[in-house]
Amino acid sequence: MNTLKKILLTTALCLTTAPAWADTKANVEKALNTWLESVASHDPNRVAALYDPQSAVLLPTLSPEVHDTPEERLTYFKMFTAKPEIKGTLNETHIRAIDDNAGIASGIYTFTFKDDKGIEHSVPARFSFVFAREGDGENAKWLILDHHSSILPSNN
Repeated sequence: MNTLKKILLTTALCLTTAPAWADTKANVEKALNTWLESVASHDPNRVAALYDPQSAVLLPTLSPEVHDTPEERLTYFKMFTAKPEIKGTLNETHIRAIDDNAGIASGIYTFTFKDDKGIEHSVPARFSFVFAREGDGENAKWLILDHHSSILPSNN
């Protein structure tokens, strides 16, 4: 009987938390797509505004430095979003909920852009984002707490 109670309790907990975590996963996926759209907008302020101003850490694709202040992130995104016709495409994505207020997105994306001579470049990279919800209800925002991106190594 004790085992049956444990099974029922575990099942009840899973059923009561699953919808909330499903919402978290949907919100994290939406926040990731918002980030990609913001990069493609060529507006560095729009991209930088998606990061938690107090605690976010950015380990970007095209810089060897840690960017952990709003000014450092904005400087990086001024360079990154200035690339002509920049666009990010998700190749593989894994979304996980930590709880009702936080989630992780990781996987592989590819950035395409043109250089000064009009030659198109394609840069596949690994990524991981940690998102956290700030606020409640319709005023809630999903901010980036941590973002790591690195160029995908070759198979050689």
